[in-house]
Amino acid sequence: MLGTERNVMETFNILLPESQRWRELWLVFGLPEISQTLKVISLPMLETLEMVLNYGVGDPASLERPNLQTCPSLRFFSIISVPLDWSSSLPVPGGLRHLAIEMVKHGPTPSQMLALLSSTVQLEALLMNYVGPPPGHDWGSAEEQKPVIMPYLRKIRLIRMDPIFVKQLISHIHAESCSVIALQCIAPSSYRDIKLLQSKLARIAASLERIFVIIDDHESQGIVHISSFDTTDQTRLFAASQSTETPGFSLTFLTGPHSIRIEAAMDFLAYTQIPISMTLQCSLRANRWALRNIDWDRLPSLCELTIAPHVGIFSIMYPLCAPRGPRKALRWVCPKLTVLRFHKLGFLHPAFPWYLRLRWGPPESNDDDDDENDGMKRDPSRPTQLTLCEVPLQNISKFLSPEEMKHFAAEWKDSTPIAAVDSRSPGQMEGQKLLPAGEDAVAEVSNP
Repeated sequence: MLGTERNVMETFNILLPESQRWRELWLVFGLPEISQTLKVISLPMLETLEMVLNYGVGDPASLERPNLQTCPSLRFFSIISVPLDWSSSLPVPGGLRHLAIEMVKHGPTPSQMLALLSSTVQLEALLMNYVGPPPGHDWGSAEEQKPVIMPYLRKIRLIRMDPIFVKQLISHIHAESCSVIALQCIAPSSYRDIKLLQSKLARIAASLERIFVIIDDHESQGIVHISSFDTTDQTRLFAASQSTETPGFSLTFLTGPHSIRIEAAMDFLAYTQIPISMTLQCSLRANRWALRNIDWDRLPSLCELTIAPHVGIFSIMYPLCAPRGPRKALRWVCPKLTVLRFHKLGFLHPAFPWYLRLRWGPPESNDDDDDENDGMKRDPSRPTQLTLCEVPLQNISKFLSPEEMKHFAAEWKDSTPIAAVDSRSPGQMEGQKLLPAGEDAVAEVSNP
């Protein structure tokens, strides 16, 4: 690694005679003498080049553009914070396999980026992370740009990028071999943009067994994660897509300070037949309120729902458990919902059993003249039972009989937070185990 450390010029001059044999170079910019020298020498065996700008040393305006044509064997090229002049083409070796551009204040326009990619047809992975707009914030238009065919591109990761850039770039890249896509941007604002994303992901989605959705918030920003990778850890969401070779995608939509674009993000999932596992963990009031506007009718493949205790459980449960349609032909939204989790919920509200009975209640009467039954138990499409229900088991028996527990769910799991579980006696802590519904389960968790 060469940089602005003490005696770096001395070290550089010692190594320079061996430059014909260099294979990897991590260069911290700050000394123009080094960048000027590297511009004129040949590095025929260099395979990896990472350039990082040290803002504490040197003048960024004096940096020389790298002459990558002197590196014919270059396969991995990374730019971090280095300001480059994108108005003219950046010559890169045609054999480049991995390209990363990160933390650049003024990046290329979509047209300039497409021109760069058109010269790297063997590229396998592209990463752009927090690359700002060109000077003047003029993205330009790539509508007249010819599509760039990239037969070997397998991974695309566009993180914290402007949606205009994302839209124009991915609409002009044709990569039939691409199997991993990670995007982070503002939620699509038009039906056309949503269809574009869906078309780019269609081949990947065709082989998926499940889609994982997390609706969360960070500070004042609402966030919707849509991913084929099974993780609820936001810090690992992109790491999963970066390191794995398993086909899949990871989308992170920023939905604004009041989550007004949550519904737009949900448009991406509307009426998909791929099973959906969803986690709701918004803590801000504005974002929790926005969850009330989700049209659950458009998520027929929702099969697993996890709700954090601060979300407002009953504002979510009511539309899920309220029947739709005429009185004698009622139907329920999300007919495949069979796993219900209230994560880290320590107290079971007395109204919760009412929702269970409303949607999964035992048949009461088949008499058409029974006004009391009100026709709400006759829908043949109504899900008959939960396969798993996670609630505070310590007081579940106060509201449900053993027979009802057995009917409502095949298995019950304790949602009580670990701290609360540890404060109980060993007998009570048995409720932390996964238990089959029935008398034995109730007896175990209800013992004082």
